Amino acid sequence: MGLVAFALGVGLGFVGSIPAAGPLLFLVIASGLEGKPRRALALAAGGALAESLYVALAFWGFAGLLARHAELELGLRLAGAALLVALGALLLRKKKAAEGGESERAGAGFATGFLLVGTNPAFLATWSVVAAITYSNGWLAADPQRVPWLAAGSFAGVVLWFAAVAALAARYRERFERALLAKLVRVLGAGLIALGLWVLVTSFR
Repeated sequence: MGLVAFALGVGLGFVGSIPAAGPLLFLVIASGLEGKPRRALALAAGGALAESLYVALAFWGFAGLLARHAELELGLRLAGAALLVALGALLLRKKKAAEGGESERAGAGFATGFLLVGTNPAFLATWSVVAAITYSNGWLAADPQRVPWLAAGSFAGVVLWFAAVAALAARYRERFERALLAKLVRVLGAGLIALGLWVLVTSFR
């Protein structure tokens, strides 16, 4: 019973992360390009933990919470926008790509990944749709005891996807000159700032 839910969660978490070209993906790629695999993995684990909590909420049926309290969603979106702009500014300030050392602690990367996903209520809406499809098609019985296994599986699936992305970025970083690597990191930083500003503007529409 639990293993089936866990396996389904791994698949949903991995496949669901592939089309998500969001800020966490930007930071994981940047960490891979800078030769910081531990930070990339910490970012992925933090984001995966927050997403697995959204999975649990969605499959337990708490998706209507934000619908009843719109101010919670607005607060989360504003906090997320501020975080994106701040992280983008940090990447823009980097003078060069690191050669291999990891000055940032893994705990900081974990917290950053958790906040990036945790302040984005869109994940709850997305997983609510996934829950509806899963239950309606009989892929999983509507049993609350299976939800923790599903959430744990989604955590593993998300981490696997981002670990693969970081490994690819780290592998091919040797093909780029150091100056180009620094430019790529700054481009990612500019992308984060633009995304943060977009979230800020759309929050008041």
